[in-house]
Amino acid sequence: MRFMLMIHGLQGENIPPADLPGVVAQHIKLVEDLKAAGAMVSHGRLTHTSTARTLRADAAGVTVHDGPFPETREQLAGYYLIGAPDIEAALAWARYLPIMPGSGVEVRALAHGE
Repeated sequence: MRFMLMIHGLQGENIPPADLPGVVAQHIKLVEDLKAAGAMVSHGRLTHTSTARTLRADAAGVTVHDGPFPETREQLAGYYLIGAPDIEAALAWARYLPIMPGSGVEVRALAHGE
């Protein structure tokens, strides 16, 4: 199965400079371990939410809105697309990620056939 590990953080809040080397090291270690286990499919960091556009449909049709949806201070900051046999294994990989106060990691399986 494939799972998305989606990294969420608060819009406009940066990692404290003193913590940055450790955070980067945790991401590098996760990538190395995922590759060694044959579980890495893809990963990436997303641009700022100001560059995002969201398509929304209503009775009048489809409109384009600036930014992500829903309107919130929390943003999707990056992702890992991994292969894992089940949700428990995917959660084990997600625990490698540095989870700072005000951030989180969502783990969700891709629909069958993806």
